[in-house]
Amino acid sequence: MISQFFSEWREEIKSLLVFLKNPHQNFDRKYSFFEKQRTITALFLLEVAFTFILVFPLNYLIGKVYHIRYIDDLANFSILEIILLGVFIIPFIEEIFFRLPLKYKRNYLFKFFDLFTKNKFFEHFWNSNYRFFFYFFVITFGLLHASNYENKITATFLIVSFFITLSQLSGGLVMGYLRLKFGFIWGYIYHIIWNFVFLVGSYLLYHNTILIDFKTTDTIIKLEYLSSTEGQPYIYKDIENDTIYEMKITNSDFQYLLNEVAPKYHSDEVHVINLDIESKKGISRKKLFRILKHKIQIDSIRN
Repeated sequence: MISQFFSEWREEIKSLLVFLKNPHQNFDRKYSFFEKQRTITALFLLEVAFTFILVFPLNYLIGKVYHIRYIDDLANFSILEIILLGVFIIPFIEEIFFRLPLKYKRNYLFKFFDLFTKNKFFEHFWNSNYRFFFYFFVITFGLLHASNYENKITATFLIVSFFITLSQLSGGLVMGYLRLKFGFIWGYIYHIIWNFVFLVGSYLLYHNTILIDFKTTDTIIKLEYLSSTEGQPYIYKDIENDTIYEMKITNSDFQYLLNEVAPKYHSDEVHVINLDIESKKGISRKKLFRILKHKIQIDSIRN
């Protein structure tokens, strides 16, 4: 049973690699539901292996030598809103733009241009240069995700962007293959499965993670990381001059806390937090900042 699974897995990977050497639109025969399910499973496992073996370690090493400023656009949404947007809506829009046109009969831009030609010039141009167009859509889809980072666009960042978007580039290859082999809906289904597993997986792994649990005889500081909001923000603070006696923050931006203690600093590592500070004698803003900086990547705000 296991040997049969690995044999079929190798065959699916081989078929993908053969396709990638010469991308084409000509998958003539129909495939059964079982064949589609088997292919999607095999390619999903391939991408998972690729992500854990290469993508994650590579991103970790890049982060050691080049500070990547990630923008988490979904951090201030609830988990249900994240699933709706990140699993269903955004993937559908991306599939419409980057996978639907991969077959000429759904490439409405080129078909529109061909209305004004007598010999279907644009269809012939598309077909004769199909490899270029396929990889153009893959690379554009991958590098579009570089906009998830707020680093300045420099030559270094352009080079780095190819590596930090490897997951999207490999996903573009796989979903393009599935779209051409099985149809648009199957590439979209794969996209849904991938985003669901990794978004929900990240939520389960990191939501409500305790980043700081600081205790002395008179001071308690507890900082909790949230993958998504759990309701309306709540903020209470008891501060006199430079001394914090009590502060409670729920479902709010980490940047709000930084603005309170060190407004010239920023963090893209942590976004939404719960915070509870109680101090009988009080804690200075400077000391609280040192405690935060010891646990969290915090950088100066660029002018």
